[in-house]
Amino acid sequence: MDKHLKNLMSNLKYPELPEKLFSKIMTRIHKEQKLSTIRTRLIIFSVTFISSIIALLPTTQALITSFKESGFMEFLSLIISDIEIVFNNWQDYSITLLESLPVTNIAILLTILFISLKSMQYIAINAKKVLHISLITKHN
Repeated sequence: MDKHLKNLMSNLKYPELPEKLFSKIMTRIHKEQKLSTIRTRLIIFSVTFISSIIALLPTTQALITSFKESGFMEFLSLIISDIEIVFNNWQDYSITLLESLPVTNIAILLTILFISLKSMQYIAINAKKVLHISLITKHN
């Protein structure tokens, strides 16, 4: 029986494969790996974007509270009500405004805003790459 099987296998003709089949398969594998990496990045940046947008709400509320507590708005309103006094004492007024400015909360808000904008930028870049690779893959 083994002889018959060996004889049959030796006489069996394999179909001829196209010349570029291996390169097409390797190209497709490479595209799928690249697509997988880009999708992972897209998910990470999407989660980061959503988290930063959610964090903007309490940070904005904290900033508004800090402005109210520091008296910055009252000092700023002096420009409208007593402009002469502000001009006569502009140096002291400027220092008072700067001292009452809630710098920490402003920095936190700007950082979160920067993170959300950068995440949105990376989402757009990676979504464009996914779309481009998907279109190329469909045409091939």
